[in-house]
Formats: sequence, structure tokens, C-alpha cells
Amino acid sequence: MIIIVDRTMAVLASRSWTGFVVNNSHVAGQEFNRKAGEGAQAALGWSGPSQSQMARSLPPPDRSGKTLKPVA
Repeated sequence: MIIIVDRTMAVLASRSWTGFVVNNSHVAGQEFNRKAGEGAQAALGWSGPSQSQMARSLPPPDRSGKTLKPVA
């Protein structure tokens, strides 16, 4: 009887959940950290651009690692 119940539970579990949660766990972790950081800043009453917004606003570095300056 125990074997029958165990087998039934295993079959039902394997059919109902594939184990798939997110497409890319690395990206999901980064998104979680971004939201958590913004929530912590809001709780402290801080305002201003988030780290991800600041990173997007910086000009890209050149091959030697120096920050490029925009052409006026």
C-alpha cells in the first residue's frame, strides 16, 4: 500500500510541476536586488536615481577603461 501511494504521489508531482521558475535566474536575481535596493532607499527616505539608472547615464568606457567624454 505504501509503495502504491508513493508511486501515485510521485506521478502526480511530476505531472503538475516542471521545476521551471524563471527563464534566466541571473537576470531574475539582478532584478530582485534592484527592487530590494530601491525599497530600502525609499524606507530611509532617500530620493534620486537608482543605481541602474545611474549606470545607464554614464558614458561607456573606451578599450583602455577610461571614461569617454561626450563630444560637444
